Amino acid sequence: MDYERILSGGFDWIKDRKSILLIAVILVLSIAISLSILYLTKDLGLTAGQPYAYEKIMKLAVTAVTVIVIMIVIGLIEGFFSALLNVRALELKGMKPKPFSVLKYIKLIALEIIAFFYALFSLKNKYFLWFFLIILGLFILGAILSVVPVINIFGLIILFCAMILFMPYLLIVVYNSIRYSMAPQVFLHKKDSMIESIDESYEITRPHVFSIFAVMLIYGIIIAFIAAVFVAANFLLKGNLALSLINIIIISAFLGVIFLFVFVGIYQQIIEKKTK
Repeated sequence: MDYERILSGGFDWIKDRKSILLIAVILVLSIAISLSILYLTKDLGLTAGQPYAYEKIMKLAVTAVTVIVIMIVIGLIEGFFSALLNVRALELKGMKPKPFSVLKYIKLIALEIIAFFYALFSLKNKYFLWFFLIILGLFILGAILSVVPVINIFGLIILFCAMILFMPYLLIVVYNSIRYSMAPQVFLHKKDSMIESIDESYEITRPHVFSIFAVMLIYGIIIAFIAAVFVAANFLLKGNLALSLINIIIISAFLGVIFLFVFVGIYQQIIEKKTK
């Protein structure tokens, strides 16, 4: 893959007015979510240096539920505009994406949920699936035997073995996630079927697992570094932890825009290689 082209493509939005407008909306919505978090933490008395007010627990519970619902609604709206930005990114790469609508967005959310379960349960690889079923069976058997007084030690041993086996399985889940990572791009670009999009993503990403993982890893390291800087600054300067979290959310949203364009660039190169 041409990594220079992919990384530079992360800034394709700079010269596109429509993209800038969509990014502005996304950042405003991120700020709205951040303010909701600030209000929630302040009202709960969880900001730095404030004790928790137990006497207001019922009032705070209602406030917390209300604010969380508002955050979910804002998050869904932000996701819609992010999907619109994704469609625009495909257009800027010279592709002709499918018409986008609210129904398409709902199906996109459903696709991502389905892809998550495909990755978690290894539904496209029978060997990984059997490995998962063995681990699950050990967990169930261990849980049952651990409550039997005479042989509970064997149940605990089986549970321990299941936990040990589950650790390498997490690597399999990461691998599966990479294989399904292009499903939203396929769906927005040329498919109407969620399952067909998942299947095609699994197929086209086979030779590019390491490249996709490398980009994901770099993005994750950058986000982690920024979060660590803000948390450390908050600790050293004794600032407001909630405000630090808000800054992290806003910056993460901006970096997410760059990552989105980078990811579309990866998809573009995968498609180009496939058609050659």
